[in-house]
Amino acid sequence: MDFHLKKKKTIEKEDPSVQLLDDKFQFNLEESEFPDHEVIENTSADFQSKGWLSYEATKPMANIWFVENLLLNLIANGNVGTVSLSFLETGYKTPKPEKGRKKKKKQVDAKPEHAVLDQFTLSFVIDRHYVHLPQAIANYFLNIRNDSVDYTGRKDYIELILDFYDHQSGDGFKDLFGLLPSASVTLPSEEEWRTKYNEEKEVFVNAETRENEAATNIHIEKPVLEQSDSNLSSEQSNSSNQEENKTDQVSEDESNNTFDSVSTVEVPTSMAITKRPDDDMNTTLTNNDTLASSESSLTNSFTLSSFFDELEEMRNIANVDPEFYITHDLASVGEQDTNFVSAQVDHKKDELNVERGQVAETLNTSASQKLGIKIDQFKRALNKSASSFDLNHKALDRAHEVVDPILAAELNNAQNQEFKSLEDRANNQRAEENNRHDQVLREIDETLRTEKKRASEELAAQYETKKKQELELQTKDYQAKFDQQKSDDLQTLASQFLSELQTLATTLQSTSNDYMRMFVKEQNDSLAKFEEQQRQIHAEAEKRAIALDEASIQRSKAENYKLSLEEKDEQLAETLAAVTNLKNREAELMAENRTLKENHVTSEKIDHLVNDKDNDFTFKDFMAWQENQQKNNLQPKPTHHSKKFWWSTSVGVSLLLLGAGAGGMKAYSTLQNTQETNQRLQKEVTKLTKEASSSNNTKTAQTNSTTNQSSTTNDNSVNNRPYQALDDSLKRNSLDVYRQNFSDNQLGQDSYRVFRVGQLLNQQVGRDAAVAVSQANPGYNQTLNQYLGI
Repeated sequence: MDFHLKKKKTIEKEDPSVQLLDDKFQFNLEESEFPDHEVIENTSADFQSKGWLSYEATKPMANIWFVENLLLNLIANGNVGTVSLSFLETGYKTPKPEKGRKKKKKQVDAKPEHAVLDQFTLSFVIDRHYVHLPQAIANYFLNIRNDSVDYTGRKDYIELILDFYDHQSGDGFKDLFGLLPSASVTLPSEEEWRTKYNEEKEVFVNAETRENEAATNIHIEKPVLEQSDSNLSSEQSNSSNQEENKTDQVSEDESNNTFDSVSTVEVPTSMAITKRPDDDMNTTLTNNDTLASSESSLTNSFTLSSFFDELEEMRNIANVDPEFYITHDLASVGEQDTNFVSAQVDHKKDELNVERGQVAETLNTSASQKLGIKIDQFKRALNKSASSFDLNHKALDRAHEVVDPILAAELNNAQNQEFKSLEDRANNQRAEENNRHDQVLREIDETLRTEKKRASEELAAQYETKKKQELELQTKDYQAKFDQQKSDDLQTLASQFLSELQTLATTLQSTSNDYMRMFVKEQNDSLAKFEEQQRQIHAEAEKRAIALDEASIQRSKAENYKLSLEEKDEQLAETLAAVTNLKNREAELMAENRTLKENHVTSEKIDHLVNDKDNDFTFKDFMAWQENQQKNNLQPKPTHHSKKFWWSTSVGVSLLLLGAGAGGMKAYSTLQNTQETNQRLQKEVTKLTKEASSSNNTKTAQTNSTTNQSSTTNDNSVNNRPYQALDDSLKRNSLDVYRQNFSDNQLGQDSYRVFRVGQLLNQQVGRDAAVAVSQANPGYNQTLNQYLGI
């Protein structure tokens, strides 16, 4: 049973040298802590002296009964302190395959291994509140902090442990404490537990002992166990059959209510201890030979546990074991390699083997599940039949029905006879002493009553003893008869179930084999088709390799030509950047010219100002002089010239004043050079533009020759766009065609077209629109990026 509490994992990988007991629940004393470790040796020696299996034979493991006696010895020696016990739940589980190993075949018959399923650390204090081990176990699992386990889960797990204790050593525990382990503790109600758990308070479990006895008054002298012949023979055969039992054992995780594991320390059902002071019963049975003969008559009886083991062995009898393709683990190679087909077929066989194994596993799992469902149904039916039989056949009740009337009649007759004899004697005495005083008669009557009472008590005690003996004898006889009848009935029912189960298994196995044969045939056909496909792929790959060699030569030529085009693109970008700077400078000169015009500046005034300055006269000097004239109210009157003369004069003055840098009145010659430079750069731009357009068309043609069919289809769809109309509109500084047909900014493989669109957008719309064009045309945006300063 899984009990998902936080548990201490002390071993990452189980030590194979540690031999676990067959008990479902046990302790590891090497990982436990005690106030006095010498008590372990003393308890082990005491067990060995009594003829029990000592701790030295099971080290480091110990069963629950040994630990119970160990704790009692600690109390008897006056040791008080904290005890920490390593508590284990064990069972059988199927081992996992090793990592890194390639599985060629599904392992469906892996043997279960006996291993640790859960491990806990039980810590508690031995003091005046401690009574026995069941109390400590219940306290631990009720108080451990884990919100995912509710009251029901904790209660069920505690009851599972205590029921196992009942099964293993219940009689010995009962002799010590007066009742079985499962009845020795009283768990709190769910409401009380939840209240204290939520408040993080400790929940205390009440421990019970036999009336008028406390745990501290128990004689620590160990119980004398008398092993029956059946238990001795079980121990002798246990070692020889241990490996076989482990193989046939199903996983303990699937069984929550039964204990199929056999304890290493066999504790017999009849156990006696040193007589306690308050035991008043001193009678013994006198018909031991008769009882022994009744018990021996059941040695060959049918048992459910052995038949259940046979059923568990049949869970996998319908499994199928397919044959697998033989593979050679060939390495993967290229499609041009001569071993390509063999390698691919080998890999395909690996995949088919995996599929075949998966199908077999699915079939086997389905058959096992169906058989398991049927087996579980049979188990429940047999258990129900056994329980029903036990309810209707109680040996003690039957013995009472037979013995009670007989002994009651015998007691009544004996009392009547004795009373009549006493009354006759009294009457005789009364007749002989009839003349005595009334006092004598009263004494006689009193003596009669006393003697009647004494006789009645003696006879009742005598016949009560006889009644017990007869009841014991009759109970054993009737129990033996009922057990034999029950065994015969269950064996007949089990034979019917076994026959039905074998028929079902045969049908399932036949169906699975038919399906597997059909599946293998389909795989063989699929493998043949796959091999032919791989041969065609190999042939096509050889053709593509020849074509790729030719395309590689053409691509190399195109790359060389592309490098030369990129150099021209860089020259064009530098030239366009210079033109842009000159245009900006021209705009600044035009602005300053407007300023001079607004201030009515004449050429004579400029000449006068220039002659008065020793250094170069700048536009800044002029503005300072004009401001000074306004303050002194010396505003010069404008000279009347003709419109044509004024325009030519103002333009000349502005160009003289606003040259490149602080050149003063010598800027006029600089402006003339600037105009000449603009004309020369404009011609170079036109020339480079034509060359770039022609080069891009050539590069596009060469690139398209090396692309595959899908790329050619895409290029054709792109070339159908009106690029020529866009180029014509760009020559007119118009973006109409761009706005109608190129809203996605996909301008084709032309660096100059990308630059011109970005330039016009920067001038007419804004820089963000030009940046969007650049981002939409990677690989053809170098010139535009230089223009935008990106």
